[in-house]
Amino acid sequence: MTMEHGENLRLRDTFVNSLARSLASGSALANVPSLIKKVIAEQMWRERFVTQTKQVIVFKSFREFVEADPPEGLKTSVNLLLRICTDYEDMEAVSLISTEVGGSKGGSNNPDGNNQHSKPVVNVSITNIDHGDKPARGDTTDYTVRRIAKQRPDIHAKLLAGELSPNAAAIEAGFRKTKFQLPTDPAAAGRYLAGRVDHEWLMECVDAFMKATSQ
Repeated sequence: MTMEHGENLRLRDTFVNSLARSLASGSALANVPSLIKKVIAEQMWRERFVTQTKQVIVFKSFREFVEADPPEGLKTSVNLLLRICTDYEDMEAVSLISTEVGGSKGGSNNPDGNNQHSKPVVNVSITNIDHGDKPARGDTTDYTVRRIAKQRPDIHAKLLAGELSPNAAAIEAGFRKTKFQLPTDPAAAGRYLAGRVDHEWLMECVDAFMKATSQ
């Protein structure tokens, strides 16, 4: 390890520690989106010198880094990071997290995109952590954002610009259906629907209700 590389690994730990402290302090959550973007963009999470343990730590998946106990990891969840960044309307951070969880380079078992022609990287006195992280699937925010980025770059651009939330982007892309959460009070339910559906839709709904209850 060269001196320059060693200093870089120590500098990475400074930013990761700042991110961990921001997550631990409810009053500093506003710093999380900008810090997580830097940690991901510069791949600080993959390898760094941990000051507290005086060891170089290497993670082979972003999720393991997020979930690992301090001082090596953040001891949180990907979903919480996504929620925080969404709450602060930083869709760029949401997109970066989603892509990183999905293993944009080579997946959890090949994070650097190496193949049979790549030279192996050997690290001495380094702690490696890899618990077989698998890219998220289904209806999770990170998977949805990755799917939008791949299949609907036009809508993904709106998401990054903050014009759409991940859920609204998924609905516009046709990946999710609009769902209503009606109040139990009939009057409140009527007011709720008045701002969301037209008269024709409501009449069809009433007709379907009458048919269903008359059977």
